[in-house]
Amino acid sequence: MKAFLIILTIICASCQTKPTRKVDLESQRELSTELDSKLTISCSFDNYFDVEKLKFDSLNRYGGGDCWGTVRQYSKVGILVGIDSMICSEYRFVLKKVLFRNGQLEKAYIKESSTLFEFNGEVTKYELTETLIDLASATSNYLTRKDTVLEPKFELINKGFRTEIEENYKQQIERLLTDYKRVWEMTEDF
Repeated sequence: MKAFLIILTIICASCQTKPTRKVDLESQRELSTELDSKLTISCSFDNYFDVEKLKFDSLNRYGGGDCWGTVRQYSKVGILVGIDSMICSEYRFVLKKVLFRNGQLEKAYIKESSTLFEFNGEVTKYELTETLIDLASATSNYLTRKDTVLEPKFELINKGFRTEIEENYKQQIERLLTDYKRVWEMTEDF
C-alpha cells in the first residue's frame, strides 16, 4: 500500500515539475491549444485547479475494504474546487478535480490507473486514462486519452487526446457530478 501511495504521489507531482504557464482562475476560460504536446495540455489544464489562493473549506474521508478516499473542497467568491482521490489497494486509483463557477460545473480533470495483472508469467501492465472536460469554452470540450503502459506514469501515455465527442459524454458528466456529491455523504467503514 505504501508503494502505491508513493507511486500516486510521483504521478501527481509530475505535472508540477513541467514548465507551464500559470493560469488565473478568474480570467482564463479556454483550454491550452497545444494538443500536440500531450503532457503540456494536461499540466496546463491542471493549473485551473490550483488551490493556493483559495480557502480550504472541508474534507471527508471515506472507504472500506480495499478502497479508501479523501475529498477536499476549496473556495473563494463564486469559485469552488473539489479534489477527490481514491486508492484501491495496488490495483486502482482515481484522482478527480472539479471546478464550479457560480454553482455550475465548468471544468473537470480525471486521472485513472487500473492494474492489469498478468498470469502466465507475463508482465504487469497499467491502463491509464486521462480525461479533460471544459464546459466553459464556446464549444464544450470533452477530451480523453487511454493507453496501456508498463509503469503507472501518465507521461508514458503515447496517445493523443481524442477530440471527437463520445455519444455518452453527457451521461459521464452527470455521473461525475453524482459521484462528487456522493463522496461527501460516504463514511469510513472499518
